[in-house]
Amino acid sequence: MRDFPLASYTEALRRRQIREFAYTHRRPGDYVEDHLIPLELSGGLSGPRNLWPQLKLAHGGWGAGRKDDLEPVPNLLVYSGTLGYALLRRKVAG
Repeated sequence: MRDFPLASYTEALRRRQIREFAYTHRRPGDYVEDHLIPLELSGGLSGPRNLWPQLKLAHGGWGAGRKDDLEPVPNLLVYSGTLGYALLRRKVAG
């Protein structure tokens, strides 16, 4: 089973979303397509509502790599019973 969408799909989606979201920084190669709700928490694999362009390097260090480093934390909170799954999904999705 794939745990990521095809690159051809995410590249086209990233370009479209950068335009639709009116990002001021428009170089698609500076972004990765990232999951809003992590797959470990049942986030959609390839739906455009769960994918969004995230800068690889961002001001303050909050780029894609740093977010990836933090993704296990919500999983641990849910699976330890510290935080409810439904509440976490609502908070992450905004």
